[in-house]
Amino acid sequence: MALGDGDDGAAAAAVPLISDRPKHAAIVRSGTEWTAAAHVITAVIGSGVLSLAWSVAQLGWLAGPGMMLVFAAVTALQSALFADCYRSPDPEVGPHRNRTYANAVERNLVFLA
Repeated sequence: MALGDGDDGAAAAAVPLISDRPKHAAIVRSGTEWTAAAHVITAVIGSGVLSLAWSVAQLGWLAGPGMMLVFAAVTALQSALFADCYRSPDPEVGPHRNRTYANAVERNLVFLA
């Protein structure tokens, strides 16, 4: 049923919102291992990774790999900073453990103030 078919929604109103049968009983799974693998691959890779080759090609042979190295360096620096923020104010002995990123930001902002 598409929008604008002239249906006033009476058929949709006849379906109960809460049913006595379990939800999994109405689900019919028709996928195979191949379709599951295809969905996992497309979810993991995503459009961002697929567009990486195009963006590097647009930058050229020198700037493309150079920007990949710059982004790798930024990622390594960010990982090191996050690892240092796990314990504050001293990254080696603590005494406070920041279990979430928001907790680390809050503790470091209070520490700076």
